[in-house]
Amino acid sequence: MNKHFTEWMQEGRDAEWREMTTRLLLVDGSSLSIQASEGHYCAPRCDFDDYDQYYEFEVGFPSAHMDELAAYQDGQGDQTSSVFGYVPKEVIESLVNARGGVQGFDKR
Repeated sequence: MNKHFTEWMQEGRDAEWREMTTRLLLVDGSSLSIQASEGHYCAPRCDFDDYDQYYEFEVGFPSAHMDELAAYQDGQGDQTSSVFGYVPKEVIESLVNARGGVQGFDKR
């Protein structure tokens, strides 16, 4: 069974910076940062130990253009240099599934 992206986030949570998670590498080779904490553009905007408690997430700096994120882009310009706030969990699930799921972590 494939893990949900929030399970990958939980696994990739930084031990020192608990509010940060490691970039996710998708099966198609693309990667993106998905974050949720009091300091991110997510909902609810607070610190939880379990990422399943969030219904919107901050997505940042995808390695390629992703049409699903366009409506959430903060500012204009190249998506690979952008942050996307309050992206609904369902949009991220669809994006991840369309790219084959999560393969692991992108440590770049």
